[in-house]
Amino acid sequence: MSAAHDLAEAFTTFGPLLRYLRKRAQLTQRDLGIAVGYSVSQISLLEHGQRLPDLTTLAALFIPALNLQDESHLTARLLELAAAARQADEATVQTRITRRAIIAEEIIESTAPFQPLAFNHQPPRAAASLPAPLLPLIGRTSELDHLHALITDPTVRLITVLGPPGVGKTRLALQLAREVQHQFVDGAHWIDLSAIAEHQLVAATLRVSIGLPTPVDPEAAEVQILRDGLRDRQALLLIDNFEQVIDAAPLIAEVLSAAPRAKAIVTSRSALEVYGEHTFTVAPLLLPDSPHLPPLKDLQRYPAIMLFVERARAVQPAFSLTSANASAVAAICAHLDGLPLTIELAAAQSQVFTPQDLLQRLIEHRPLTARGTRHRPARQRTLTDAIAWSYRQLNPIEQRLFCALSVFAGGFTTKALQEFKIVDDPIGTLSALLAKSLIQAQPEVAGELRFSLLETIREFAAERLVEHKAEETARQLHAAYFTTLAERIEPQLMGMDQARWLDRLEKERDNFRTALKWLLHDDRDPVRIGPALRLCVALWKYWRYRCYLNEGYTWTTHALHAAQRAPKEHLALRAQAEWGAGMLIAVSRDEVRAAVHLERSLRLWERTEDTRGIAGALTALGARAMYQGNYGRAIHYQREALKLYESEGELQGLAYAHNALGESLRAAGDYAASRAHYQASLELAQQTDHQRGVAVAISNLAQVEIAEGQLATAREHLITGLALFREIGDAVNVAACVMSLGCLYAAFNTEAEALQAAQLFGLADRVLRESGGTLEAADRREAEKYQAAARAALGDDAFTAAWQTGQTPASEAQLWQLMLGDKR
Repeated sequence: MSAAHDLAEAFTTFGPLLRYLRKRAQLTQRDLGIAVGYSVSQISLLEHGQRLPDLTTLAALFIPALNLQDESHLTARLLELAAAARQADEATVQTRITRRAIIAEEIIESTAPFQPLAFNHQPPRAAASLPAPLLPLIGRTSELDHLHALITDPTVRLITVLGPPGVGKTRLALQLAREVQHQFVDGAHWIDLSAIAEHQLVAATLRVSIGLPTPVDPEAAEVQILRDGLRDRQALLLIDNFEQVIDAAPLIAEVLSAAPRAKAIVTSRSALEVYGEHTFTVAPLLLPDSPHLPPLKDLQRYPAIMLFVERARAVQPAFSLTSANASAVAAICAHLDGLPLTIELAAAQSQVFTPQDLLQRLIEHRPLTARGTRHRPARQRTLTDAIAWSYRQLNPIEQRLFCALSVFAGGFTTKALQEFKIVDDPIGTLSALLAKSLIQAQPEVAGELRFSLLETIREFAAERLVEHKAEETARQLHAAYFTTLAERIEPQLMGMDQARWLDRLEKERDNFRTALKWLLHDDRDPVRIGPALRLCVALWKYWRYRCYLNEGYTWTTHALHAAQRAPKEHLALRAQAEWGAGMLIAVSRDEVRAAVHLERSLRLWERTEDTRGIAGALTALGARAMYQGNYGRAIHYQREALKLYESEGELQGLAYAHNALGESLRAAGDYAASRAHYQASLELAQQTDHQRGVAVAISNLAQVEIAEGQLATAREHLITGLALFREIGDAVNVAACVMSLGCLYAAFNTEAEALQAAQLFGLADRVLRESGGTLEAADRREAEKYQAAARAALGDDAFTAAWQTGQTPASEAQLWQLMLGDKR
């Protein structure tokens, strides 16, 4: 064997071999960092085995920097050890996952479910949600070192990364977050605000991105949920594109003030100007002095030149910096002011043009005096010019699709694109836009690709769309597609795959908002009223189940207001929209407004002679009467609804009416009749594969069983309902089930079970408070009765202590484990 082979085999781990090769090449950690675009701290972590190596970066940058191109044994060994390090880490993660699954299974099979809890462990670390960059960060060593010092300073809680469009704020902040996320026990969270323009939506976006529970009344409860949800977490928030919602800046300060162990990195074009903010301005990449270029070896160490060369190689692998093209590459980077985005856009053309050709074309097509650009800062004009130049390289068909794609918010899929009849070959045209770096692609967990435009590029495309008088057509097609999508999914929200379809709608939330905003922008346009009503009708269950109640109610009432201009049109849609508005506002227990909408829906359905609609309105009006204590009226309405549903053979409607009638009978104290109707509702929901219907009926059936002392059966039913509600994301009913389990434990009337009950009461109270919901009157009365029993069994001090234990995040994982075997 060769000496090189023996040397390679002598190293058994990645870090020591990397350190040896660096020293052999007579490079300091800073020298190597400059060559590959890493900070000194990153290189140090790699050499000490505390940071996982990225194989693509290793092959593309480290091998040349260490002069290993001609040493195949050492190259292969370095890559082999890097791959082994990553596999070892993945194996460790998988072992943890497997161990948790085994523990959960053992809990489910346990025959002693009523054991008191011992809280000896910390909650599991939250999974990180940071996107994985497809390419390494180049040329930001000093910036990263400075930001590292800031983020690790205990006195610094909020860092705003500032800079013009295209300067690389997001990429730099993301690199920083990825490098320090291991220091945050509860993980790092990525919050992209590019798809929203209203500062009122920032709190909801933060909540969803972090994974906190859904509220019943977002307008009233979102900020409190953020405060409570982050209060005890050591988490890092990376919030991107804040400049367009700058009025929400006080929200960030408020949330951080309530969460002393959390920190935030914000990217923005302007400072938040809140107390405690530390700003860091990102400058363009360092450029050489064009009139006096250094030798080629030194020139290729400049960050701007490095970036151009690496991105050019991505599309033209044979590209290299030579004495023949060096001055042209330097001039291109200088011409573009060292802005990374513009350099990447220019380098993407290297598959077609030489650097000399690229430079000439940039000089010839530099419309700095074009309309609409003079008012912008110089660097933003340069960015616009660079995007405009890339735009001019597109053929007319590519330009048409590029502009039209600006109407999408939050990205789009290939399925959406195929229905978006702007060009004849949308997939082929999309591929051309991807190749020119004008479109970004990101894989999703389910394997489906989503595509999007960087916000700066999207704004440029939107301006061109308006200039070409093509916005109306594009937005019509966008709204039509997402209305059809919502209508296609809406029936699936009543089946056993309900959670999966709700997740599918969640991915398009920003597109639905954009479509509704356009449809209702001019509510005097009669052509848009029908589609707006259709979209609201298709989405109200999604808004209800995911607790976007205030938002859904606002969109729906806006559409209904617009429909009043044509009172004789859209009667059936108006009836469904009134019903949806009533059901949305009813969850917040605003029974007066709910009844107004439901009575309007009843009158409209009577005009259209829609039997099923009439039955639905009567059922819902019966529920409103029950909540107001008028049980006789409630039972009358719901029995009438049952007859109508039976005449139509409408099984899901029958399940709905049986459950509602069971509620009214239980509230009136007739448990036997209530049980019969709950059982009928459960059987019908199972027959029609209605996931939420099963959850509602089975958890309501458990209420009767608790009252009648059938505690083992009640517990089984509650756990089933709880698991289904959690899968759907229905926070209010999750809290109700947990509260009912507390009642069940209290019913055993022993000190051990009373202690368990108090803990569950505390957890239920916390979930309910965070969701902004309230219990139904009958459930609230039952809970108060059993809470009093648990307090009597324990004494005031012990009950209060157990209640407070149940409210702490540290105990939450143990409680879910008890109830569901940690199936979260």
